[in-house]
Amino acid sequence: SADSRSRPRGRKKREAKKMRRISKEKEKDTTMFAKPRSPVLNPDVSKYEEELESKAQRVKDLLGDYLNGVDLQVFASPPLHYRMRCEFRMWFQKGDLHYAFFDPETKKPIFLEQYVLASERINLLMRELAEYLQEDDMARTRLYQVEMVANTDDEVLLCMVYKKPLDEEWVECAKRMSEKLRCHIIGRSKKIKHVIGDDHVVQSFEFDGKSYPQWQTENHFSQSNAHICKQMLTWAREQLGKEGRRDDDLLELYCGNGNFTLALSALFRKILATELDKYS
Repeated sequence: SADSRSRPRGRKKREAKKMRRISKEKEKDTTMFAKPRSPVLNPDVSKYEEELESKAQRVKDLLGDYLNGVDLQVFASPPLHYRMRCEFRMWFQKGDLHYAFFDPETKKPIFLEQYVLASERINLLMRELAEYLQEDDMARTRLYQVEMVANTDDEVLLCMVYKKPLDEEWVECAKRMSEKLRCHIIGRSKKIKHVIGDDHVVQSFEFDGKSYPQWQTENHFSQSNAHICKQMLTWAREQLGKEGRRDDDLLELYCGNGNFTLALSALFRKILATELDKYS
């Protein structure tokens, strides 16, 4: 009947109205959904401990009774030079080339020459790359974006995204640049990818005398703070006990690049790990 056919449409309208109401309530709840913040360019290191304690207290307040008397373990990060991967837009203004972030509120570019939250190796590459680009038109022209991925052994991968085709002349230019800057280089443009050196860096973590290497690539997730990553993995292993003591298996969903998979592999009989991103 016409009445029975109209019911699903009425139910959909009610559900849509309910979802809009929930969405508005979430927007008002600033404790649940914080506004995007502008990137921190000059942090006050002297306030790090205070900010860490404040963050830990917020987590305790949010979890409330769910903690059931369990004490949170808090691990401090180095306040500076801890990020092992960064992405910057390249911005041309009056003939000068700048690294840039965007303010999430105003959408205006924020120029920077150095980024003190990034590793010292990345900061060195930022300086050397900027100097190199000033002297090399082929490398500079139509450069749109760069991503830098480093490891704790100071190996670094530089991915350069262009808004122009990358021909063999660019490849020869990139080879010279790779040698000069001591880094692997990936050049990307529409439907084109060139690799100079390796397309990844290898980050290794050691536990109980064994080294667990993992590939970290451009444009795919990996833990950006290697210091905290090591502490996370150490904590997880400590909760599971010593190697060879367990007689069960582990199912890991969304394993990424195998960060936890590798570190926990010796603690279980077998591990089945799955990931949607086949390139991770």
